[in-house]
Amino acid sequence: MEEKVGITLDQKQVLELKEIIIDKDKEAAFKFLDEYIYKPIKRSEEGHCKPQF
Repeated sequence: MEEKVGITLDQKQVLELKEIIIDKDKEAAFKFLDEYIYKPIKRSEEGHCKPQF
């Protein structure tokens, strides 16, 4: 079975996402995905690969 990833957005981030969709702002969409989706996933994956000291 594939591992699932969960992302949590606060109210401000949800509002920002709604504005991006309403405005169809591709540049803002990319920045949002990078900051709130990609980076947290990357940090989570890196956390599993690092030895704990």
